[in-house]
Amino acid sequence: MSKVKSITRESWILSTFPEWGSWLNEEIEQEQVAPGTFAMWWLGCTGIWLKSEGGTNVCVDFWCGTGKQSHGNPLMKQGHQ
Repeated sequence: MSKVKSITRESWILSTFPEWGSWLNEEIEQEQVAPGTFAMWWLGCTGIWLKSEGGTNVCVDFWCGTGKQSHGNPLMKQGHQ
């Protein structure tokens, strides 16, 4: 386990976002949204990031299910999650 005092901004970014670093964060921060529009990024699966012309950022995850269900088994198995 890491020692909290030894964590730097750079080490946190590299351990949290190892594959693409802070590219997406920088992309969103630098985006200039035209008046009357918004910008949107797909985050994978059901997640999106929206940015308004005023710089408001909204992150949305549309997942609202309980997962691991089927018509034959409408309930999750006991002990799942």
